[in-house]
Amino acid sequence: MRNVFVLMLMLLAIPLNAFAFDIRGWWQLEEMPSIFMKINEEKIYGFKYRISKETEERVEIFVDNSDVPCYLDKKGEDGLLLINALGEQKSYKLVTRDTSLPQKDVRKLCGIEE
Repeated sequence: MRNVFVLMLMLLAIPLNAFAFDIRGWWQLEEMPSIFMKINEEKIYGFKYRISKETEERVEIFVDNSDVPCYLDKKGEDGLLLINALGEQKSYKLVTRDTSLPQKDVRKLCGIEE
């Protein structure tokens, strides 16, 4: 009986995370289109991060060993708002989910030549 209860809890936990929006990809800063941010499974802007909380609208992360969270808020299907530890807000739009691309190829996707 105990094993069945544990299994049910595990099955309930899986769909809850499935609703969180995916933050991974190459993102372009809206106010300065020549600035790009890469988020992969372990790093954001080259810094290690860990996800603390996530919903379908917001992801709370801690960068490196910081005690102050940063937030990534979903803005439509292809946008996000980064709120850093100082409270500064920056809007980004998704370029591609392919984080294996080098930045020069991402720049070309956006029509920015080196």
